[in-house]
Amino acid sequence: GTTSHIVIDATGAVTKPLQPLFKVQQTSALSVADGATCFSSNTTEAYDVNADFASGTFTAPVDGYYLFSVSILYESVAASEERVEDNFVSSNLEEIFVRFGLLDNALISGGYVKTQGSTIMFMDANDTCYVKHADGGTFDVYAGANLSHFEGCLLQ
Repeated sequence: GTTSHIVIDATGAVTKPLQPLFKVQQTSALSVADGATCFSSNTTEAYDVNADFASGTFTAPVDGYYLFSVSILYESVAASEERVEDNFVSSNLEEIFVRFGLLDNALISGGYVKTQGSTIMFMDANDTCYVKHADGGTFDVYAGANLSHFEGCLLQ
C-alpha cells in the first residue's frame, strides 16, 4: 500500500506511525462519584493514533501487551473524607492502582489528593480499559492537563 507501517531511517531508528497510542487530559471540571469512569468528559486528546479512545475508554485494536499510566489530582477534598481508591478496569480484570485510608479521622484536612499508577496488561482485540474512581465518595478532578491525564500504548 501507500501508507508507511514501519519506517527504518538511515541511522537504523525504527518508528511505527500506526502503533496504538493515546493521551487524554482533563481540561475542565469533572466530578466523579464511586464507580464513575474518569476522563469520560471535559477532556482534550493530546494525541490518539488510530482513534482508539472515546468517552473515557480505550479499545484495543489488536491483541498484545499494553502499557497504561494515569495521574489524577482531586481538589476540594473534604476533611471528612476517609479514603480514596482508583482502579484500572479492563475487559478481563480490575486492578487497584491506589488506595489511601483514614489518617487522624480524615484523609486530609481539605484540599488536594493526587493518585497515580501504571500497569501492563494483555488485551485481546476489542478489549477495553478505563480508569474508575472506585471508592471514597464524590471528588472533583482538577482541570489541569498537566496534572490529570491518562495514557497508553501497545508495547508488543
